[in-house]
Amino acid sequence: MGRLENKIVLVTGSARGIGKVISQLFHKEGATLPISDMRVKESLSFSESLTDRNEYLHLDVKDENEWRKITAFIIEKYGKLNILIIDGFN
Repeated sequence: MGRLENKIVLVTGSARGIGKVISQLFHKEGATLPISDMRVKESLSFSESLTDRNEYLHLDVKDENEWRKITAFIIEKYGKLNILIIDGFN
């Protein structure tokens, strides 16, 4: 696999731009990536293109409640969050 095998990575704004490129690279290195963005259509399309080790989770980085929900979901499902990359503050 790769250097990030068994790592859980959350990249915000992962539907396009820098967040998408980071997500693609990390996925190639074996990371499990919840695809998080506000752009539902783009996120679902991107998530499907990665084949596995990912799923779409809606996240508005400006909403504290959504941060609570997404981190609780990730910890409950995967037991950990190894890497957080925040992209997409506009």
